[in-house]
This record gives sequence, C-alpha cells and structure tokens, in this order.
Amino acid sequence: GKIIVAPIYEDVGSFSEGLASVKINGLAGYIDTLGNYVYEPQFDFAANFSEELALVYRDEEWSVVDIKGNVLYNLEYDDCQFFSEGLAAVLKDDLWGFIDRAGELVIDCLFDSVSYFSEGLAAVKYFGQWGYIDKAGKLIISFEHYMVGDFAFGRTWVAIDSLVGKTLHHAMFIDRSGRQVTDRMFNSAGDIIDGWVPIYFWERGKLFRYKEFVELASIFKSNTVHRKFDLIGPCNEGLAPVRLNSKWGVIDTLGNWLVQPTYDSLLIFRDGAAPVLADDGWYFIDSQGELLFEN
Repeated sequence: GKIIVAPIYEDVGSFSEGLASVKINGLAGYIDTLGNYVYEPQFDFAANFSEELALVYRDEEWSVVDIKGNVLYNLEYDDCQFFSEGLAAVLKDDLWGFIDRAGELVIDCLFDSVSYFSEGLAAVKYFGQWGYIDKAGKLIISFEHYMVGDFAFGRTWVAIDSLVGKTLHHAMFIDRSGRQVTDRMFNSAGDIIDGWVPIYFWERGKLFRYKEFVELASIFKSNTVHRKFDLIGPCNEGLAPVRLNSKWGVIDTLGNWLVQPTYDSLLIFRDGAAPVLADDGWYFIDSQGELLFEN
C-alpha cells in the first residue's frame, strides 16, 4: 500500500466507538476513522468514548459529552475516568467513587485508587490493598492483593504477595468468587482481550491464548506465542503491540512481525488503527504499519 502524509499530533487516544481523541496546539478534540474532526480541538483533555459518552475537561471543569457533539452536563470533581457498564470513576478530595450516566454519585468516594467495571465488578484499592466491589458498592473479593487486573470471561489475575526487595510478584488467575483457577504462578499479566492475555514471567513477557494457559497442562501449544518481549500491550483484532529493546512494534497471534519495533510507544488497535509515537509526535498506523489520514 501507499504511505500517505499523516498529521502529527501532540497526544492521542485509541479509537473507541469510531472516534479517537487527538491534541494539537495544546487543545484536544475527536476525529473519526477517516481523520475528520467530529469535535474540533477545544478541550484541555478528552477521554476515550465509551457507551456513546466521553468525559472532557475545559476551563477547569469536567463535562460529559455525547457522540453527536452535545455537552450533556458538568461535573464538580477533581478527576474522572471513562464510562464502563454505565458507571464512571470520579475523584474528590483524593478519594475515588463512581457516578452513573446521569452524573449521580452512586458509590461514595472512599477508595485510594480504582479501575473500571467489567463483568459487574471493579477493582478498588483501600488502605494499600486491592479488592473487588459490585455496582452496589458491596465488597465481593476481599482487600488482600498487591496488584490486580480487570475481569474478562469470568476471570482476572491478582498478585497475592511481593518478593522482598524486588518488584516481582506471585500472581495467579481467580474467578468471581476469588477462588484460584490455575496452579500456574507468574509475576503479572495484562487484560484478557480478544481471547489473548500477556503473561510476565521472571524475565520477559509472552502472549498466550487465555484458555490454553489456564486449562491445558502445557503452555507450549501451537497457538501460543513463544517469543519473549519486554512488554506486551493489549491484543485486539488479532494484533498485539510489543516492546523489544526499548522500541514498539506489532505482531499477529502467531508471533509474526507485522510492524517492526521502531516506535517509542504504540497503543491498542481499534477499528483497524493504532496510535504510535515517533520522534516528532503521534501518528496513526494501520495493521501493516502504513500511516493514516492525509493532511
């Protein structure tokens, strides 16, 4: 394919629901998958769209906007995250809680840190330990973990302890009741996306088809990517960002290089495009590494 001239952005987000946030000349807006502006750059910050809503920051105030370009309401919080399963995390006086789509606080701001809701549960940190709550704010999995992931396919990973003097952890997969579902221990993992999960062992990361890692006796199966990487991003649309020797590229689920490791950063593929960071700024590429969106 032909490489076309692409615009340079100061900052970007991954595509979500057909839109991606981009920042140029200090202001953020949203483009569609053709590179056209749906929201002209006007915000100090623009989060990814989720469930047709996004949180934006302008003139020292948070607002919720819809996918059609309407500002729905303003929020009086110090920080906000994206909506997931109808709830979004908000920060007030250094503690996190959750609002619903109408902007009403439905889970009080009690937590040191939080993740987003997935499969009805959200990871929350309380007095230095992570656990999981449901949408009513009820504690489902107790506060006893050092690191955690987000639920997918009824599973998530948790680090149950840390090794003295090191940043490594003993981690495992658990189900929604908190029960361990595999005897295999590792150091940490990424989210389970598109059926794949990055697993980090003592040295570097590998990409596994999740069901094989959990259910089969051997991790060395035909659909396991054996190659070791420094870091592995979320695998989506059959594509995984990976870092090797401080540079990011893209592999497929067989471990083949589609984009050689040449970028300083590379985010998740969505709608056939991924943001990449080069020396002069952010661009978007397709699955073959070609630059998108003509100036």
